[in-house]
Amino acid sequence: MAQPIDPNASGSNPASASNPEGHPSRSVEKVYQQAVAAFKGQKYDQALGLFQRLGQLPPSSPYYIKALMGQVRAHQRLGRGDRAGRLCQPLLNSSSTQARQWAQQVLSQLAQEPQPDPAMRQNPESATGDSAGTDLSGFVPLEAPTSSPQRPASLPPQSADPPPVQVSPPQASEVLAKPTGNASGANASGANDAEESSSDSVHRSLFHFQQLNRQSPGVEQADHELPIPRPPSPPSQANMVDSQPASHPAQKLKLQTQKQKQTALPQRPLSLLLGQGGTAIALLWAINWAFHAALRTLDIALRWVRWPVRLSLPGAYQSYAPWIVGAAVLLALSSPWMMDYALAFWHRQQPLSLRQLQAKHPDVLRLLRQVCRQQDWQLPELRLIPDPAPLCFSYGWLPGNSRIVVSQGLLDRCSDQALTALYSYELARMINGSLPVLSAVGLPLLLLHTGYRWLAQVGDGLSQPLIRNLLGIGASLFYGLFWLLRQLVLWLSRLCGSWGDRRTVALTRQPDHLSEGLLELTEAIAAHLQQRGTLHPLHSSLEILMPVSSRQAITPGGLLASALETSTPEIIAPESRTSLSKLLMTTEGLNPYRQWLRINASHIPLGERLLWLNQQSLLLGQPGIAPQDL
Repeated sequence: MAQPIDPNASGSNPASASNPEGHPSRSVEKVYQQAVAAFKGQKYDQALGLFQRLGQLPPSSPYYIKALMGQVRAHQRLGRGDRAGRLCQPLLNSSSTQARQWAQQVLSQLAQEPQPDPAMRQNPESATGDSAGTDLSGFVPLEAPTSSPQRPASLPPQSADPPPVQVSPPQASEVLAKPTGNASGANASGANDAEESSSDSVHRSLFHFQQLNRQSPGVEQADHELPIPRPPSPPSQANMVDSQPASHPAQKLKLQTQKQKQTALPQRPLSLLLGQGGTAIALLWAINWAFHAALRTLDIALRWVRWPVRLSLPGAYQSYAPWIVGAAVLLALSSPWMMDYALAFWHRQQPLSLRQLQAKHPDVLRLLRQVCRQQDWQLPELRLIPDPAPLCFSYGWLPGNSRIVVSQGLLDRCSDQALTALYSYELARMINGSLPVLSAVGLPLLLLHTGYRWLAQVGDGLSQPLIRNLLGIGASLFYGLFWLLRQLVLWLSRLCGSWGDRRTVALTRQPDHLSEGLLELTEAIAAHLQQRGTLHPLHSSLEILMPVSSRQAITPGGLLASALETSTPEIIAPESRTSLSKLLMTTEGLNPYRQWLRINASHIPLGERLLWLNQQSLLLGQPGIAPQDL
């Protein structure tokens, strides 16, 4: 039976223990140390009795709250969650905010913990096991003192007893009480520790122990400070990585790889919807402003010239915004069919039958059917451009009226794996819903660029200076409009390309295949440029619809094509592409100025895309380039 402390005993007056100006009571400190030693020795009944004696001190004593907390801990170790919960009620009414928070967290943990078996309640020591070198008290190891080279012991294994609430490290002003070395000598060692402790050790708390087997250097503790317990939260790998310096680019890549997580992508990304909406509004505003500005400029020019008859544009200063918006909407809705006629007329586009695709590339057809079955779609229309240039793009504003276009040169040059990855990229753009605005803009871009090329070629073949100059002015006007319209959608094109990569990886779970497809397409574009001396017109006009920017593909593709021409492709091709990938990842993906490389580009730099795909390969446990190899 727990006996109260005699308040008239020598040195046992609680008032003296709480008086900061007097000497603390040796007997109270001795009882406290004995309770701590008994708790550490897993003699929870003995520790509970000692804490109950301390609990009879006046509430003004600094040991009163610690005694209540000790009783809660002891009942918790004995499997008496109901009693521990009742003892938390006085702590909830305490004036200390930290004590109230501690009690609330203990109550929440007790509500979540299952009740232990009655046999375990009777013999709690048998459930914890005997481990000589392991701390079985259940307390969270705190930060090791600067003077101690030892590392905190690991947490004990889960036993039948519900583990106590783990607490956070104490404040800098708190001090850890020195526990006993073994359970048998708990009382004697507790008395010795009480004799060795200084007067300011009276405020040490049971829950400030680190491993309950050592004492940190003496640090004074304020009277009002109490520990703030927190739920256990083992350090994650990402947090451990964050604590290490990352000055080298390869180490930064490793950090990014370990932090990223594979999460399900939304069916319609919000950023894409907002980006397309903002771009559409900007396009309508720019077209409306340009149209009215052109009318007013023409009217001013007519009025400025002295004509025999006064000339002007009567409706130059009227608003045509509704008509412009209506025409733009009609153009966007009819763009897939108008693009069909334009590509068939200028580039001999024709349907690509499923039988042809099944005969040469069955994996591509299998992918198309699988994805369309998952999305509950019909197969998109497949088109072929009989041209040796490597072309791959899609257009349409809904999956039901979208077209996937490839060229004969791409079918001949790319492997089945790379071609399947490129088709999956186009399907990913349909799933993301990123085609409507870009497809609608692609039609005027195609018309303007074709008009520019035709006027320039006709003008070059003429010898009359006047007509040649007029055609040159017209070609410059067409190209200027083409350039302005292209600049308005560059940001959206980069955003759609980024989401296309992410969706492709989510569909196929093979980021290395997409990397291979992008590199093969880059190589094919550069090889075609070396053979013909110029890019294909569609590489320039419909660049925003293609997986790879033709401008970005010239230099790396040329390097890769040169390496393959001087070696055996079956042996050197993988090594050449790996070396090129490392070079691009370092120069573009890890370049501190890579943001400037995007300003006038329709796609994210190829090295940055390869870097992200390589990270995804490593996360999925697939072969990739290790960060230290960059």
